[in-house]
Amino acid sequence: MPRSNLEALRALGLFLDEDFLASEACRRLRDDARAGTSETATIVSGIDVIVDPGVRRAECFDITEARLREHVHRQLDGVLPRLAAHYGVVLSGYEAPHVVRYPIGGFYRPHVDSDEKSQGAAETCRRKVSCVVFLNGSTPSTRDDSFAGGALAFFRLAERPTSENCKTFLYPEPNLLVAFKSGVYHEVLPVMAGFRWTLVTWFY
Repeated sequence: MPRSNLEALRALGLFLDEDFLASEACRRLRDDARAGTSETATIVSGIDVIVDPGVRRAECFDITEARLREHVHRQLDGVLPRLAAHYGVVLSGYEAPHVVRYPIGGFYRPHVDSDEKSQGAAETCRRKVSCVVFLNGSTPSTRDDSFAGGALAFFRLAERPTSENCKTFLYPEPNLLVAFKSGVYHEVLPVMAGFRWTLVTWFY
């Protein structure tokens, strides 16, 4: 499987932090989710928040361990000014982070996390920067709690998109944070084996 060229992705404007969370924190987040209760992942349709398995198939988990939740918030508090400077926007906070698990066959069709021109839910309309932290990585095999498939694809990142560069792929690596403007079209490709674990939030 080809691996992402992180420098090339940075050149296209993505914010990347390769060691945002330590491996132990990633493991604890996965274990905390496994011990908790999942909810079916939702999507925003107009002003409604709905479940649509034809668009998104995944599970969401709250972070239940208090110290782990505090650690995640400290990390996010620390990265907020860096994101604001990188994207040239004013950021005042972020939504409660949660863990998302994509099972075999899990995916998320092309979408944006916020559209200022739409009449969507107030919470999503205020989003400025989307943030994904990979809690495990994709490999040809599924040893060590990894998975196959599940790449994160971005559309039209290049200043002058062509048929060759209109879609850019990021292949998940453990501990890696990727942040991007919430109006960027992106998708999660189907998971072929294992479970794809992420921590997600949106800065506003």
